Amino acid sequence: AEGRTPLHVLARFHGYSDKALRALAWQRRESVSDPSKDGWLPLHYVARYHGTSTASLSFLLSMAPGSRGAVTGAGWAAAHHMCRYGTTIEALSTAMDAQIALLPTPSGYLPLHLACRYRGGDVPLLSRCLEVNPMSAGKSTAEGALPLHLICKHFPASSAGVRALLSIHPGGALALDARGLIPLQHVPSGGMDWGTKVLLEGVTLGQQDKVNAAMLSSLREGLLSAG
Repeated sequence: AEGRTPLHVLARFHGYSDKALRALAWQRRESVSDPSKDGWLPLHYVARYHGTSTASLSFLLSMAPGSRGAVTGAGWAAAHHMCRYGTTIEALSTAMDAQIALLPTPSGYLPLHLACRYRGGDVPLLSRCLEVNPMSAGKSTAEGALPLHLICKHFPASSAGVRALLSIHPGGALALDARGLIPLQHVPSGGMDWGTKVLLEGVTLGQQDKVNAAMLSSLREGLLSAG
């Protein structure tokens, strides 16, 4: 059915058991890197439904090292599924490297964007994504949202998450999404603790002062050269 081998089915329903996966995979090695009709490898099923199973993920990746960057028909790699549906930092470390951290889904979501959108309270997960590739903090989705926009909108109470993103990419405090909003404008009233809000406002004001200073200086230069 739908091009799934017994290994695909086992990965979907019992992917938490690396012993079962090993037993079947050694008999059917080709199944490890054989995509179903919708482009799913056994690895994708484990990542989606058993995302905390480090041993299973490690085993499948050792059998097919190139599958780390393989995407389903919908354009999702294993790391995308894990950041969306839940994982541990140990398990995620097997499926994500610096390159995968910058791999977008068709809607422009990196693993970090998915973590901020769906699991923004899981600070170890966010921190791990940032460690693997700090550049991901400055990347936007197709809607122009930075990770900071997403966490401010969906997990404004995640103070440590907001602070971690700010520390890596303070310029994000002033970034506009497709609707022309900065992250702070996504925070619902009373949704963020006072200290974090003050910090975010402070960074925003600090950045704004820099922008204003740069504008004034260029105006001054323009006036001087005109004079």
